[in-house]
Amino acid sequence: MIVVVEGPTAAGKTMWCQRQVGRFVAGYVPTGTEPVDGHALARHWARVSMRRWAEAEELERIDGVAFCDTDPGAVPDPHAADTFRSAVLSWSWPEGSHQAAMRNLYHDLLAARRAWRALRDFTRRAAKLVPNEDVGPVLELIRGGVLPQPGTTVRALFNLSDSEQPLPKAQSSPPETLLFSSELSRYHGSRTDRQSLTTLKAYECAVFGPAGWETYG
Repeated sequence: MIVVVEGPTAAGKTMWCQRQVGRFVAGYVPTGTEPVDGHALARHWARVSMRRWAEAEELERIDGVAFCDTDPGAVPDPHAADTFRSAVLSWSWPEGSHQAAMRNLYHDLLAARRAWRALRDFTRRAAKLVPNEDVGPVLELIRGGVLPQPGTTVRALFNLSDSEQPLPKAQSSPPETLLFSSELSRYHGSRTDRQSLTTLKAYECAVFGPAGWETYG
């Protein structure tokens, strides 16, 4: 038999177990080193619950009954101050970290949406897979027109595969400038030279547009 002693935080559950039972499964005490990432935090609580259940089963095997300070299969009290402190997310994203690179990426994409007027044109646009119209593996998206036009359109290329692909050429030949690449070093990518782009790296997004438009990365 497993007996769970429940009650509000600081109601005396632990003291009762200490005085009345002696040997019991203690409640979880936050250490201050709990993960801050959502997935890692979920795995942490799962491991805590599994360990407490194992302790309860062992006490039950030895004594015939196991007393537990709070449900060994439950996560900590969501209203408790200690639970809140252990779950607070950290916004310390130092320069050079993966999180800082993702912040840069989102910041620049939002800025590009405002800066490139072609992205505000929701009627003139076209998309197709190249070089094979059925399987790609590169998606070409034109905004501001159905074909690349000098000074007007942007051409976005998305490599949907896990391998490098040749850079598709525009159907017409307006001067194009690389405005953005998801593989630039600002976003923790491996691309350092934005002038000699001839291939798309795995899962890379590259955007081309008129010279003089705002560039990112």
